[in-house]
Amino acid sequence: MTSIDFLNKVYQSLDSQTYSLYFSPAKSKNYMLYCNGNFIGGLFDEELCFVYADSVSELL
Repeated sequence: MTSIDFLNKVYQSLDSQTYSLYFSPAKSKNYMLYCNGNFIGGLFDEELCFVYADSVSELL
């Protein structure tokens, strides 16, 4: 289960950039992560996971 504190910490860290980030609830109180409308990963058990894609590499 991902805590709200962890979700806020990740959001604040990534939101300092000029990207439109948002989270969508998933099963078992985990969250899917979207950037500029594209799925890029998720928060699972307080672990930040990204999909492997060139667009995600450019984002980071």
